[in-house]
Amino acid sequence: MTTPAISTEKKRKVEPSTSSLIADHASAKYSSREKAEIKSIYEGEDKKQEETANVKKDLSTLITDEIPHKEADKEKDKLQEIDEETKQKLVEEFIKQGNKPLVFAEVEKRSTKRKGRSSVTLAGNSAITSSQYNNPMPNTLRTSVSETYGSYTLGKMQAFNEEEVIKPESRTTHNQPVSFGLLASYAFTPKFQIETGVVYTYLSSETKNKSADFQSSEKVQFHYLGVPLNLNYTVASFNKLNLFVTAGAMIEKDFDGKIKYYDEKKTGSLEGGYSLNSSTKIKQQKPQFSVTGGVGLTYPIYDKASLFGKIGGRYYFDTNNEYKTYYSDEKFGLDIQLGIKFNF
Repeated sequence: MTTPAISTEKKRKVEPSTSSLIADHASAKYSSREKAEIKSIYEGEDKKQEETANVKKDLSTLITDEIPHKEADKEKDKLQEIDEETKQKLVEEFIKQGNKPLVFAEVEKRSTKRKGRSSVTLAGNSAITSSQYNNPMPNTLRTSVSETYGSYTLGKMQAFNEEEVIKPESRTTHNQPVSFGLLASYAFTPKFQIETGVVYTYLSSETKNKSADFQSSEKVQFHYLGVPLNLNYTVASFNKLNLFVTAGAMIEKDFDGKIKYYDEKKTGSLEGGYSLNSSTKIKQQKPQFSVTGGVGLTYPIYDKASLFGKIGGRYYFDTNNEYKTYYSDEKFGLDIQLGIKFNF
């Protein structure tokens, strides 16, 4: 009995399973009983293969399910450990970083406080103009002899004058006071300051009396020390430029003084004339009081240093001292002050 050939086309179409193909192929060759045995063998093999596949699938599913759970638990534990360590580190870092700015802020606050509240100023001050007085009669800088000095000097002019007509001239000049001071200020608020210090002032005045052939002069010089008390208030700020108003008072007392006398007689005769120079120490009996007001500017130039300038008016109270000065004769004057201010 010849086995029929199976065409390629049939092989392509029959794809259910290998065992069924073998069973079909064997059925053509063997008897019905043998065919049944062969079929049962192949069906048993298919069943075993199917059971084996199912077992593998179940094991694979079990392992697949078990591993992720275990790994997930491990990862979770690791993450929890990392999270706890990270949290602890973050807390410590936060505490450090939190304390750090507080310390720096406190230092900065104290530094700003010191810088804004205290300052020292080196300043120079001068009246804007000097003053001059002319008098048709001889004059003197000594108030105690003012009434008699004119008559006495006029008599000398008449005695030494070769002309019949005497034309006396008198001029008194008070030079503007020049001051230098060291001032310290303290700010109660960012805008309100109180200021005091020590101020040195130089005063000089001169009076000249002359006629055609005679002249005389007196010159007084005083050195004063004063203590001012000023209140400054900042009214406006333009970028770095600060505008302030000021008002205050000062008490001064001379610690050194001198008066110089000079007389000169000129003649056309051969004997010529004469000249006389002399000087003596003097002092004022009473301290000098004054009040002041004005406006000023400050502008920072480097670090804690600022330029300082002020212009204002000052009124001098009459103290009835022995020697005439700018303070006694001028009474009211305009002055300007310039300096450098150091903040602390």
